[in-house]
Amino acid sequence: ATIEKGSSTTAIAVANDGYMFKNWTVNGNIVSTDASYTFTANEDMNLVANFYKVYTVSVSVNDSSFGKAYIGNAEGNTSMTVEEGGSVTLTATAYDGYKFTAWKEGRKTISSDAVYTISNITSDIAYTANFAAKTNSDLAFENNDVDYSDIDNGSFTNTASSSNSEGAITYAITYSSESGVATINATTGVVTFLKVGSITVTATQAAWGDYLETSVSYSLDITPTGIEESEADNTTIFASNGAIVIESNDVVKVDIFNMGGALIKSTTCSGNCTIDMNNGIYIVKVSANNNSKVERVI
Repeated sequence: ATIEKGSSTTAIAVANDGYMFKNWTVNGNIVSTDASYTFTANEDMNLVANFYKVYTVSVSVNDSSFGKAYIGNAEGNTSMTVEEGGSVTLTATAYDGYKFTAWKEGRKTISSDAVYTISNITSDIAYTANFAAKTNSDLAFENNDVDYSDIDNGSFTNTASSSNSEGAITYAITYSSESGVATINATTGVVTFLKVGSITVTATQAAWGDYLETSVSYSLDITPTGIEESEADNTTIFASNGAIVIESNDVVKVDIFNMGGALIKSTTCSGNCTIDMNNGIYIVKVSANNNSKVERVI
């Protein structure tokens, strides 16, 4: 165009499909990045419109209820135009209870990284972020068939573990009978029984990585059987200071059993006597004059 010196005019650059306007240059120097460039003509000039090839990168998800995916830094941005040879970062975020598994182009797996950078882009690309539901770990107790005969000196250890060991495991008890039957170490799972009753022990593994919070339980009923009970009204049996105390007006035979019903000590008491014992839960049978009395002593 021939333009009067000192007058202004506007040059307009229009990109073809698949290209974008980059800038205007004069003798290689950038004079504007606006596609519509208004300038004052003071001399002859060769104004060059520069364009570049672009491609479209788009993302989707295999299930929108499992998670979300976006391009660049803006959440919700699922499509972006990228200069040929350029790069762009894809981000996949799983919702609670789900995990990211892979970026796929069609059926082809591209990456298992939730944040993935594509470099040297030379074509249109459509990627799908794939998610899946998290699963429970294989948490299990060492012993699922627990019996009161397994109790040793009033305590019992039954730990839980899983092959997916990174989630912390804690223990708790609930009572099927009255409360206060036992206590539990929340870290080791060691149960200490305080009296006869029923409990349920639950181990819980915290959620981590690809796994949901997982819980398993076992029940224990501290109500031993197998010894017939009858009353000897003039006899009292109780525990005191690491011993079993027998108070009776008669000469009595004392049989002490463990929780499994095995006889571990037998003696005779005349009147009151004290029998030293280790800490634990015992079945004590006192017999005299064809009568007997049985107590569970802790």
